Amino acid sequence: MPATRFTKVSPPFETRVSDSLFVQLQNVVGFGLRLHDQFNETVHDQEFATRTTHAVVDALRPGSLPFLLLVVAAAAFTLHALVVLRDTNRILRDHGHFLQPEKDDSNGKAHVD
Repeated sequence: MPATRFTKVSPPFETRVSDSLFVQLQNVVGFGLRLHDQFNETVHDQEFATRTTHAVVDALRPGSLPFLLLVVAAAAFTLHALVVLRDTNRILRDHGHFLQPEKDDSNGKAHVD
C-alpha cells in the first residue's frame, strides 16, 4: 500500500478566525452602506414626507383612535410616575431615619459615632 505523498493540513486556527472576522466585517459595512443609501432615498423623497405629514396630522386629530391611545398612554405613564413617587416617599419616611438630622443629646451636644 503506497503512502500518501501529500497530506492536507488545515490552516492555523488564528488564520481561520481572522478570515471569518474579515468576512463578517465586510458584511456589516455593506449592510451599513445599503441602510445609509435607503435612508437617504427615504429622507429626500418629497412624496413620502407629504404622506407622513398627513398621516401624523390625521392620527393626532382629537377623537381619532390613535389620539385616544396616546392620551391613555400619557395618563397611564403619569399615574405610574405618581404611584412610584408616593411609594418611594413612603419607604423613605418609614425606613429613612438615616436621612433625618441627628437629634441633640440632653447635654446639648450632638451624638457622634
